[in-house]
Amino acid sequence: NDRVRSMLLNHELKNWFKESDFSKLLNDWGKNRTKYGGVLIKKCYEEEDGQKELKLELVEWKNVITDQVNIGSGAIIEVHYMSPSELSKKIGIWDNVEEAMKLATKSRGMKGNKEDGNEKKIPIYEVHGEYPSNYNPDTPDGDPNKYERMSFIIAGNESNKQIILWHELEDENPYRYLAWDNVAGRGLGIGIVEDGFEAQMWTNDAIIAERNVMELAGKVFIKTNSKQFGNNIISDMDTGQVIELEDGTDANLLSLVPSSLPQFQNTVEKWNVQYERATNTFDAVTGEQMPSNTPLGSVAIQSAQASSFFDYRREEAGIFWTEVLM
Repeated sequence: NDRVRSMLLNHELKNWFKESDFSKLLNDWGKNRTKYGGVLIKKCYEEEDGQKELKLELVEWKNVITDQVNIGSGAIIEVHYMSPSELSKKIGIWDNVEEAMKLATKSRGMKGNKEDGNEKKIPIYEVHGEYPSNYNPDTPDGDPNKYERMSFIIAGNESNKQIILWHELEDENPYRYLAWDNVAGRGLGIGIVEDGFEAQMWTNDAIIAERNVMELAGKVFIKTNSKQFGNNIISDMDTGQVIELEDGTDANLLSLVPSSLPQFQNTVEKWNVQYERATNTFDAVTGEQMPSNTPLGSVAIQSAQASSFFDYRREEAGIFWTEVLM
């Protein structure tokens, strides 16, 4: 009964994918999830030609304040910085905009304010969460024990004057969060960068130790019991100079290259292998050229193991995006 309706909705959805540049959002979403250990998506609306257009945004972690234990259900605060010229475009949309513009230009050194070129910018806090009913400016006498989902847009810092520019009740949480690898007692998950902290730290340690040894091994020393040599053969002798040694004397090059020098590279390689195992990024998966003597069976096993891990991650992503789109 709904075939035509379903067809039209499918076309509408495909058009929205193209107009909203959804493919780029998916790529950025995937990189942020693996890099930082979790990703936050926000649903919002933008006014275009008098109509509200649905938009999905990737929230940058540097601009957001969240519950450090439960990001998905706790309060979420985004910090934006707006100049007086940007605020002026919100006149008639937000309340008290003129007052916020004055606050933005009030003091050059006001805490929390930024300067972009010659323009001063004021922090704008976009707050979403569940709060007592009396937090709502429209119902200051509301029940403090009854909680409602609200959103606020507030100008100014807590140490200075703050101005409420916008407030409304929300039907749902506009944010969706998905971790890469959940950690008990912590909101943000573990990403592939954090997985490599230990390997990177000890790789750095091995490289620094190797560099110190090479600096010492690169020096040239002469061991001799002859008095024909000066204090420094580099500055006291010319290239090609012939030295006549006394009877019973000799001169030999003193090597300071330790026999354990190759072990530093072995240590680095071991930590590289450990990181590959932690992140399932074996050569068979990343497309690196395998050594010619590598057995086909081991390559197939590595590929199957890693692929099954990423199949699970793709399934998680599929469930997440189904929830977002629904």
